Amino acid sequence: MSIKQLLQGNYVSVCRNKALQTMFTMIGAAEKAGSGIDKIKKGWNSQHWRIPIFREETRPDRVSCELPMVSLIPQESLDRLSKRLEDKLSNFNKIEIQALVTADLEGSVDNMRMRQLTSNYATDITHVLQGLVSKRALIKEGNTRGARYRLPPEPRLSYSIPKKGFSIPNANYSIPNAGFSLPNAGYSIPNSPESESLNNLEDKECEVLEKIAAPARSKKRLTLHEMQQIISELCNGRWLSRRQLSEMLGRNPDSLRIRLLVPMIEEGLLKLRYPEAPNRVDQAYTTVKNHS
Repeated sequence: MSIKQLLQGNYVSVCRNKALQTMFTMIGAAEKAGSGIDKIKKGWNSQHWRIPIFREETRPDRVSCELPMVSLIPQESLDRLSKRLEDKLSNFNKIEIQALVTADLEGSVDNMRMRQLTSNYATDITHVLQGLVSKRALIKEGNTRGARYRLPPEPRLSYSIPKKGFSIPNANYSIPNAGFSLPNAGYSIPNSPESESLNNLEDKECEVLEKIAAPARSKKRLTLHEMQQIISELCNGRWLSRRQLSEMLGRNPDSLRIRLLVPMIEEGLLKLRYPEAPNRVDQAYTTVKNHS
């Protein structure tokens, strides 16, 4: 059964003995081919979740189905897009917003995925996606037929790399004692010259980290082991948040957490900065030394 037949639904196989098939169907021991997909789609539509994602794969040949239990247009995704587009989201129409949200949630969007989510024709969707590229809301990857569209990377300055030391701007006093702790702060201020040249160190480290993450940004289909190696190297000797990692790797932050960060913590490859509160907004990750 092709993906086109799956999406159209109501696909019925030709049975030699229809009476026998009807009998097994009535007692709940059999179903007509294709009815299972229809039921899944109806169930997802009733919950207003995103349409299941169907993909054709080779080696082995199969059609996979991903069932995202996520709202069609989650508010948190709209908030991220509004911030990224500098509050210009209201300038886009409904189908353009759907394409942007899909790229935000799933990492990318293409013509086939938009046809699964909307009732628009392929040519109309192509015009929409190309229009978003011209508006610099999406970037195009690949050839015309198999092109995929992704959100452009955020500016490098949108994230900062945590350092051991830092400077206090416009301060006209000095901190006399090394190791003095600020109230309500989870770290101390070391008496180190490192704090004086923080900006230079940040720029240098950003360049180093971007080189480490470059294979993930340039090639969107890396193996799980390759991604784990890159993340381990990025987090080696420093704390990085999920948002920082997602921006450097060019991956969706929610997908990154579920597919990579959580399993790496369970395997002992990474550890949390705040293990007692794993869902903290400012949660960060670092490589476990034994595995670095």
